[in-house]
Amino acid sequence: MRRQSPRPSARHRALRIAGILLTLIVVFALGQHFNRTTTTAKRSHAPKAEKVEKSSPQVASSTTASSSVQGVATTPKTADQHLTRVLSNLTQIAGENAETRSGGRTTYSRFYQTQGTWYWEMTANTQNAPVEVAKVTGATQDGRLLKLDMTSQVYHPDQTYRLEFQWLDRAAGEYKLHTTFENIDGNYTIGETEDVADAENDTASMSWTLGSGEGIEDESTRTDNGATTYSDFTQDDDGDWYWTLSSDKRGNVEFGKVTDIQTQDGVPVELRIQSKLDKSYGTTYTVHVSYNDDLTSYHLVTAQDNINGKYTIDDYSTDD
Repeated sequence: MRRQSPRPSARHRALRIAGILLTLIVVFALGQHFNRTTTTAKRSHAPKAEKVEKSSPQVASSTTASSSVQGVATTPKTADQHLTRVLSNLTQIAGENAETRSGGRTTYSRFYQTQGTWYWEMTANTQNAPVEVAKVTGATQDGRLLKLDMTSQVYHPDQTYRLEFQWLDRAAGEYKLHTTFENIDGNYTIGETEDVADAENDTASMSWTLGSGEGIEDESTRTDNGATTYSDFTQDDDGDWYWTLSSDKRGNVEFGKVTDIQTQDGVPVELRIQSKLDKSYGTTYTVHVSYNDDLTSYHLVTAQDNINGKYTIDDYSTDD
């Protein structure tokens, strides 16, 4: 007769059930942990992929922007350097050649630079001839021609036009100018200024012309809502001349020392002035002067602050 196994006790059965439950809990927990790890791993890759995708256009954009900025900076700088290289050779007065003069008048050409800006001025050997001062606003090279974009400061302020420059004989300092404005078309030679008044400081001529009294601006040239300016040339104890341009509204518009005087037919027609005002201290500029027949009034023009006015000497003024 087979012997039967003893039946498990209640305690033993409870322990077996507890073991099974513990096993199931461990398996379940491991499964949850595995799922979370997998999900986290999948999510962690997404930003990396997105980051890589965004970085490519950023690099391309940065490169393009850098090239663009470099292009903008380089081109004008080259043009400015070329312009300065050419015009620096034209700062000396050049007289018009005989073959292009008309009406017995000789004109004179000169370029100069003030506070980084280039200007062209044209004068003539007659006292009442108009004077042109124009600002160079742009330049292009077309073969042998240098084409300059100009803005008039005197004839018709703010009117734009084209001035073309070309060397005829560089070694001899001879060049040609042509403009689309006022039909200026002449050949000039640097240094040929025999008709220009001597450049000696003629203080005597200042005393009985510009320095004979304060000049009161004519109504026809007043700006700034009709404010009157006053032009006053005075001499100090050392014999040096100074120029003050002022108005009741603005005070001193310009004040400077006259460093050179050019006369013609015994009267000053061109003055070099060095500014003594804080706003432009040390700047040198040219003032052109023409007169009426009896020398009681004069027309004064300079590129400095675009000053362009007609003045009657106080003793002859009819202003109240």
